[in-house]
Amino acid sequence: MIVFEGQAFDEKKVSTIIFSEDNSWSASVKDRYNIIMTLTDGNRLFWKRLDPKTAITKINQIAQLINNRENEILKLQHTAG
Repeated sequence: MIVFEGQAFDEKKVSTIIFSEDNSWSASVKDRYNIIMTLTDGNRLFWKRLDPKTAITKINQIAQLINNRENEILKLQHTAG
């Protein structure tokens, strides 16, 4: 289980992570993006109205958390076996 910015999810259930342009935002505010994480159980997590650099940084942070978690599990399996 991973918690990122107050939202918990099972890293094994992450199906996709995308960012899409936020078209609902004010026309005077440009280049805002949403991050949408879809889980295999159909649930979705959202991070909304981010500037492009922030959106990319958040996706990279999530990916790093998932990779770190997988590495921890592999280490535990290796020491147990």
